[in-house]
Amino acid sequence: MLKGLFAGAANLLLAAISHSPLPALSSVAGAMAVGFAGYGVSLVLYVLALRELGAVGPVRIFRRALHRGGDRDCLFGARSL
Repeated sequence: MLKGLFAGAANLLLAAISHSPLPALSSVAGAMAVGFAGYGVSLVLYVLALRELGAVGPVRIFRRALHRGGDRDCLFGARSL
């Protein structure tokens, strides 16, 4: 949370220095709604699903995700074997 507060303050400072206008309140509210729906709700649903899987479920999911991420890196040339 602290990192987000500092990032927000830095962005506001940069906007003030460059004399950028503030966005409309409706734009800010829309962005917050999209963030809440896209990140907040999905995170809650993910944690609830992990709770249903039990203690072994998260281990299986994270292990599989790491291997898939490494496979994609090698496949698309981000890393070599």
